[in-house]
Amino acid sequence: MKTKIVFLLMAAVLLITGCQKDEEIEITDPMLKPVSDLKYEFFANNDSIKLSWNNPNTPAGVSTIIRHTNGITVLGGAQNSANFGIIETNKDYVYTVKVKSTAENVYSLGSTVRFVREGAYNVSDITFRQEEDSVIINWKLPQGGALGNILISWKSDVANGTKTLGGGESQLKLVGLPLAAYQFAFVTKDAQGKSSHTSYQPFRVGPTKVGFLSKYPNASSIIDDDEIAAAQWFFKTYSNSAFISFNDVKNGSVDLKQFRVIWWQSDELGGKDLPAIAKDPAVVQAMADYHKQGGNLFLTTFATYYLQTIGRLPKEKFAESNNYGDGAGGVNPDVWAVSVNLKSFNYATHPLYRDLIINNTGNNGKEIPLIGAGWKEDHNCNWGGIPAMQGFANDDDAFVPYMLNTYGFINLGSWGHVRDYWQGGIVETTAFGSFKGSAIAIGLGAYEWNQNNGVNPYQSQIEKMTKNAIEYLKTK
Repeated sequence: MKTKIVFLLMAAVLLITGCQKDEEIEITDPMLKPVSDLKYEFFANNDSIKLSWNNPNTPAGVSTIIRHTNGITVLGGAQNSANFGIIETNKDYVYTVKVKSTAENVYSLGSTVRFVREGAYNVSDITFRQEEDSVIINWKLPQGGALGNILISWKSDVANGTKTLGGGESQLKLVGLPLAAYQFAFVTKDAQGKSSHTSYQPFRVGPTKVGFLSKYPNASSIIDDDEIAAAQWFFKTYSNSAFISFNDVKNGSVDLKQFRVIWWQSDELGGKDLPAIAKDPAVVQAMADYHKQGGNLFLTTFATYYLQTIGRLPKEKFAESNNYGDGAGGVNPDVWAVSVNLKSFNYATHPLYRDLIINNTGNNGKEIPLIGAGWKEDHNCNWGGIPAMQGFANDDDAFVPYMLNTYGFINLGSWGHVRDYWQGGIVETTAFGSFKGSAIAIGLGAYEWNQNNGVNPYQSQIEKMTKNAIEYLKTK
């Protein structure tokens, strides 16, 4: 492996954060000694590196902060090593290691290592689609040079396989894979025989049916304009689908296991408290069991808090941060958007946002417009002030890995002006603990299916995001 290495000693780093566009400065403390002899060792067998350094500080009262190309890693105490992967080919990697006081917001000076792993470029934008017994995989070819071949392998508890394709291929169709959770691996070779890193992609072959959940007995009984618009789009888009009423769930007349994803769009005026039937003990138990057994949930507007109702998120840790509004709304001249670049974490490339318009805005923002000028119902049902509830400041980068490791909770987006971690506006919950299913919850007022006075110029954004969410959950 050929690499390019640069070692630097870095002083304070200026970070732009906060919904008020405040500036946070990492203050250095001369009592905290910087790490030394920062270096890395590369392991080709698993595309990883071991980063190591000498840490002269005592373990008590400090943590080790590593800022890197893919985000931030927080280690307890005065650690002296960490492992990272997958290390991609032809990508500039930068790792800066600092020591931070756990009592104060002060840091040591930082030491930095930089390198590039050379090799073939891998394919990108890998997507999976299941049509009955067929799995169709698509990808984009790299622009960095022609490929000699593409090796695709897959494995599960019940079946394994490999396929070698020509370097110009961009699709593979597999027929008859047994139902199971698979790990797919993609490796390329260029014309000179150099290999790329391995790109791993999970995909579960399972039921393909999707369901639309409602408190009403059928789709024609729905009265809210946004719920009607959502249902009409859903059944027009998905032929292998069915309407599910909560009464069907309560009396057991519907087998929830047949559904890969269940979508509940709840948007009626005054709907934040959820309908009584959704909170019926038999219904809650059935929906919780579905999610525990691997069923995936797409919860939008007032349905987002159902993650608390079924026990996926603990009420005692989230309910006090509930942030909602369920009034009639009013005329507003602004474009409302989703902020997806939240301080040190940029979610613009998440599959939920595939092929959406993303605008670069002030204060290092990336915003996805969802609704234009006109009447807005302003129906919010999200989580605000979560960091404080968990014992963190709104701009503390350590909050993000804490939420993932503690709750399987990823905040993918906030109100358009927010740049820190204060709000969970669009949330992904991963398989975690006894719950084997995944969920996407969209609780922002900008997500409105039918603008009350006129046509929303960003309606296609709403529809694309919705389809992205369902298709993403269908891979789980």
